[in-house]
Amino acid sequence: MQNELLDDEGFTLIEVIVAFAILALALIATNQSVAMATSQIRRSEEIQQAEMLAQGVLIEIMLGATVPRSASGDDPSELRWKLSSTELRIAANSPLARVTLEISTDSGRKVRDYVTFLSREIERE
Repeated sequence: MQNELLDDEGFTLIEVIVAFAILALALIATNQSVAMATSQIRRSEEIQQAEMLAQGVLIEIMLGATVPRSASGDDPSELRWKLSSTELRIAANSPLARVTLEISTDSGRKVRDYVTFLSREIERE
């Protein structure tokens, strides 16, 4: 009779605690993965907005007769841009401008830098 009572099927308290511990660790790992993925998605969207902003700014400059020495502006997507140009002389009559475009957030965190070269004169100050 006593052996029949000891043969009850079920889980011991230790087994239940171990199962909950394993479940808790799995949930913590999943939560961290989701948080990291969300952060990467935000960063990716920010970089995509910076790419579009840089394309627009650089296209405007390429369409102009001269390259501005410096310029800056804001974008509705809460990004700021700052442009600076330096003149490079390779040959006597072929101007070359090195254009640097910095994209940053409103808080000042740099998102991307872009550098290109244009065969145009830089505006005189």
